[in-house]
Order: sequence, then structure tokens, then C-alpha cells
Amino acid sequence: GSGVTITPANPQNPNAGTVSLTTEGLNNGNNQIKGVAAGTADTDAVNLGQLKKSNAQLANAIANVESETQQVGAHAAAMSALKPIQ
Repeated sequence: GSGVTITPANPQNPNAGTVSLTTEGLNNGNNQIKGVAAGTADTDAVNLGQLKKSNAQLANAIANVESETQQVGAHAAAMSALKPIQ
């Protein structure tokens, strides 16, 4: 044939799918890819640990912006309450 096909050892497992690698690409049969090292190059795959870390950093940055925005609002309210010097 024009590729490699791997049939699961336990076809009774409803989550086990056939894996094939052909000239059209990789079909992983809806199976997880496990043991993926952290990517370092722009073209590397990203693992779940890296994605969770990135999401946490983004959530933290958003929380910081929200906090700073609230402070600006409080300062603006305080400034608007001041009476100008005559």
C-alpha cells in the first residue's frame, strides 16, 4: 500500500481507532497522543501542560488589567469630587 496502518489490539474498545499514516497525512483514529514533550520551536506541537500554563498567565494578565482599570475609575471619581481652587 501507500502507507502504514495500525489496527488496535482490542477492537472491542469503542475508543480505540485504527491509526494510519499515508501520503495524505496522519489519522490517529481518535486516539490520544501521550508523552508529548514541551514544544520549543514555532512548528512544534504544544502539550496540555504548556497550554494550561499559558492560559493561567493570560488570566493573570487580564486580572491585572481589570484591577488597574478599577483603580483608574476610583481616582477619576475622587478627582471629580474635588472643587477647583478659586
